[in-house]
Amino acid sequence: MTIHLSADLFQSRHSVLDSLGVSPFRCESLLREITDQLYWEISRRRLQGGIAGRLPYCQSKQQWAAKVMQASLTQAFGPIAWVDAEGASDGEPPRTYWYYQAIEGLEHFSQSMPMWSASLVLVHQGQTVLALVYDPAAQEMFSAVREEGAFCSHEQLQIGDKTQLADAVVATCLPEQPALLHTALQGVAELAPAVHRLRMMASTSLQLAYVACGRLDGYWQHTGSYNPCRAGALLVEEATGYVSYLHRQGQALLVASNRVLSPLFNALLGWSC
Repeated sequence: MTIHLSADLFQSRHSVLDSLGVSPFRCESLLREITDQLYWEISRRRLQGGIAGRLPYCQSKQQWAAKVMQASLTQAFGPIAWVDAEGASDGEPPRTYWYYQAIEGLEHFSQSMPMWSASLVLVHQGQTVLALVYDPAAQEMFSAVREEGAFCSHEQLQIGDKTQLADAVVATCLPEQPALLHTALQGVAELAPAVHRLRMMASTSLQLAYVACGRLDGYWQHTGSYNPCRAGALLVEEATGYVSYLHRQGQALLVASNRVLSPLFNALLGWSC
């Protein structure tokens, strides 16, 4: 069932965001505006050469977007700490902070392919309280506020209800860190024969958003940091899904699915909750 909420009702429920003076609709507008400009530029510009030759342009676009977003958020909502997408802030994380990824799926962006996304989260007292994931190619804005549900274009999301791995269409993303790659490939070897289909199709946040709306039945990733997964994780949780983030021997594994399939994923991957 799809539930439609008016903007006034949706906004009036944001008690935590109200206390911080943050409007989710203004955040959505900023994320859409900046990301659409990036999408417009790269869709009309074919980069030449290898990855090393394309990287400076992509990095310059990320830096431009981060600068504009940070300035715009400060102007709209006042000074809130900023944790850079390239690394955590020094020392303990701030009590409240923004975390922004201007181009998630940099290889897709550099190849002028779709399936990259942008994400923005607001973290308060260690919890993600606002999560936005925007797909400029599909013009889809996924949003979630803690304890208030997950939405795509303000239609409420519900996670898929499959109960058998053999029926599941799942996704993953191979890590860039060489130390995690071997473990990730072992996981692919274990899960691929057990599920209906395995895909590696998009940015982490976008694939997690697809779990939240039932397009995918599960997602897992070996990762070194939780911040890049925050936006998608809150979408899944608020769509009544389950997200586990487990640590072992200096590695971390994120698994997102419904509450029936999640423990089956962890068992096959050799990790227990």
